[in-house]
Amino acid sequence: MFRSSRNVFVLDNLNDKLFRITSNVYMSSEQWFFLKLLEDFYLTLYYYTI
Repeated sequence: MFRSSRNVFVLDNLNDKLFRITSNVYMSSEQWFFLKLLEDFYLTLYYYTI
């Protein structure tokens, strides 16, 4: 899979934010599920814009 460095940087940034949110906040399973959906949504967007 070929990726431009700019997109990888943005994606890494997003993952860092998500990780910080999930590690700092105690979450119910519903919130966790929503975050995973959000992450999947961004990953899908990312793959379609390559």
